[in-house]
Amino acid sequence: MTAPQSTKKAQLQMAETIIIIFAISILLILGVFTFYKYQLANIQDTGISINDQKITVLLATITQHPAIACNHENCIDTTKLLLFPAQDYKELLGSTTITLQQIYPTPTINKQCTPQLYNQITYPNNCNHWIIYNITQQGTEKNIISTPLALYYPETDTYRLGQLTIEANR
Repeated sequence: MTAPQSTKKAQLQMAETIIIIFAISILLILGVFTFYKYQLANIQDTGISINDQKITVLLATITQHPAIACNHENCIDTTKLLLFPAQDYKELLGSTTITLQQIYPTPTINKQCTPQLYNQITYPNNCNHWIIYNITQQGTEKNIISTPLALYYPETDTYRLGQLTIEANR
């Protein structure tokens, strides 16, 4: 064997080694990238699931909150809604919109209930919905959950059917 022949053989083996290392590197990079994408999707699914559970718990607890619940029944006191200190619960409620709408008997007017409308003689027939809390981020995906409940009007000692809706950012 001559020196030039062994040099060519060594160069060929070196080139093969470099190609194999390059191929293994590419496979490793693709494997790490695929694993990363899978983990990211899994984390996002877990986040959505936790957010859904948080909103469900919020829906269950807000109907029993002493600041808006009736004192004697399982219902919402509409007079307490007008005085609900929503800003005091900003940390608890986060980025959500909480609305309550009368659905039965079917209202003839579509107007937000305010203290000014409450003081009119036509109340509770002069409005049909309350915005309890409204701090949201624009442009994000929303998760909406609602439940029916009884609305109590202490002025007339009557009950009507309403729907509490929570709309939260994901």
